[in-house]
Amino acid sequence: MKLNFTLVAFLLIPILGFSQIPYTISPLYSGGTHVATKKISLNSDKILNKLYIEDNSVGGDYPDSRIFAEFKNLNNQGTVSQRFNVADDGYLEIGYLGSQYGQGTALQSVYANFSTIQARGGSKGLILRADSPYGGSDVGIIKFLTGYTYSTYSAEERMRIDAYGNVGIGTTYPVSKLHLSNGNVQLDNGDVFVRDFNRGIILKSPGSNCWRITISDYGDFIKTYVSCPN
Repeated sequence: MKLNFTLVAFLLIPILGFSQIPYTISPLYSGGTHVATKKISLNSDKILNKLYIEDNSVGGDYPDSRIFAEFKNLNNQGTVSQRFNVADDGYLEIGYLGSQYGQGTALQSVYANFSTIQARGGSKGLILRADSPYGGSDVGIIKFLTGYTYSTYSAEERMRIDAYGNVGIGTTYPVSKLHLSNGNVQLDNGDVFVRDFNRGIILKSPGSNCWRITISDYGDFIKTYVSCPN
């Protein structure tokens, strides 16, 4: 009887125009709830967003119950994407490109087997934003991770932008606009330009004294004792 009622309700969707009366999409013998009005709620009787899925899962099982939705293209020369449009202003596309994408062309070496986040179709660009609700908080951080560490089952953090806009490479606690740790800076073709002539390069001596090196109008180096930066 429940199955028949569900079938009738499903057939009435175009006629009712997604009326506000909730109806069951399909019978769930596990006891889960599927509700639809002008919105669809899966495994919950909460009707919040256009599509709302709720579960209580730690994951790590197979298939992994942390995955709430999956999109798969069986052709490895193709792609699979989600697209978000607003009118005709442009769109955001999040996707993955198959191992044989652009086969035999330059596209394959550039894109194949890569995940992408793209602002397209007239979009002005891409914003990465992490909110920090109050000063001094440890949130509002953007992390960049690569590789894999077997001891922690995670990728290594290579760079971060903290809540104050400081960029750290090789450190998780950047204390300046650009903070590099355990690495070198290499310029293959370019210059380092210090616009403010009162500024220069600060060097730390073996005795932990710091000196700023600037230059005079005659090209002579000038050293000035300064407090060591934090």
